[in-house]
Amino acid sequence: TQAFRLERLMDNRFYSLDRLTLKTEGAQFKDDITSFRHVFVKSGAVTVESNDHTVTVGSGHSAFLTAAAHVYTV
Repeated sequence: TQAFRLERLMDNRFYSLDRLTLKTEGAQFKDDITSFRHVFVKSGAVTVESNDHTVTVGSGHSAFLTAAAHVYTV
């Protein structure tokens, strides 16, 4: 079983919305991107890493990643 669950909640030609659930503390999710990502943390806190940058995002807060990031890890 994977350490995360990724669900597509909505999808149209302009926007998609996914819910990422990390199942255990220390679980990781890595994504290759060609478009921006908006990461919103509903509860807890996550560390988002891309290129040489790291940011901790806490409950109720969000972070934007540009397509130039190419790859990010939560």
